[in-house]
Amino acid sequence: MFPGLRIGYIVVPEPLIDAFRSVRRLLDSHPSAVPQAALADFMTDGYLTAHIRRMRALYAERQQALLDAIPAGLLDLSPHDFRDASCRFPAR
Repeated sequence: MFPGLRIGYIVVPEPLIDAFRSVRRLLDSHPSAVPQAALADFMTDGYLTAHIRRMRALYAERQQALLDAIPAGLLDLSPHDFRDASCRFPAR
């Protein structure tokens, strides 16, 4: 999440938690407690969810602006492509 702080999180199925903890200890045995606590508070207090919600709305606007700016007929979009903002340009 923040490479400079060497902090992040991962969501894994419950049966894999111990394995991932073991790998984490091998890779970085001394993570800083202060940034971890701050990130935990950020997530627990709902700020991460709010941030994700804002970013989804922002990126949806940007996606629509991009699609509106592309001349009609240039793209071959299917509903799946539209959701992922991917496109196929016709061969020339």
